[in-house]
Amino acid sequence: MHGNFEASLRSVTAPPPVSWQFGKMQHEGLTHPERLAEIIRVQRCLRELQQETGVFPRPVRACFAEDVFLEIERHESADILFVNPEFTVVFEEQPLKAMFAHEAGHLNSPQQEGVNRLKKVVETLAGVSAAALAVSGLMGGALGRNLPGSLKQAASALPPVAITATVAAGLEAARRSREEEMKADRFAARATSPAAVAQALSLSQMVFEDDDSGNPLGGCWSSHPPLQARIEAMRALERGRS
Repeated sequence: MHGNFEASLRSVTAPPPVSWQFGKMQHEGLTHPERLAEIIRVQRCLRELQQETGVFPRPVRACFAEDVFLEIERHESADILFVNPEFTVVFEEQPLKAMFAHEAGHLNSPQQEGVNRLKKVVETLAGVSAAALAVSGLMGGALGRNLPGSLKQAASALPPVAITATVAAGLEAARRSREEEMKADRFAARATSPAAVAQALSLSQMVFEDDDSGNPLGGCWSSHPPLQARIEAMRALERGRS
């Protein structure tokens, strides 16, 4: 079966490599043979992780997408792990498996469905709440000038109590989402090792901007904890093992 899969990959028309940037990461793009090799490697790592640990509670398969870093979705017949080989190529096998195990941790969490809804709530409430605060004069005129008119209109219709409730709900949703990310890190550490998770997170710093300095509320709105805090938590866990 795997041979047929690899043969079908080789029959795909080769697109030209392109230069791209995502966060802090830049490179010239994989050639077609390099891309196919990376896709095969990702499939093998995912298969080995499941054979070694059984961390995915249902059948799981990788699907390759250009517009994601790493995401997992639950479908009727299987869990689908969306990955981009242009990003995964910088990860060695152990940190790559740790990243996959982190996503498995979300699927194994009883709160996962609620967390997915919370993340959507965070996105919506963050925008409306920021607009509400700007309209109410709590965050200055500069922010208000950059907000879409629809958000300003929605925010201006909110009474003060509703503004406070909206902000509080958004902050709580983000806080719970950050907690779930830390739980998924610990799940991945048990399935692989804290060192592998720390290495994966360190490599992620090559890709993601992790700076809330321009946000008046700092990381309070973020659905993910700071990468450095997650790395330090894994290093502490590793020291506790030794």
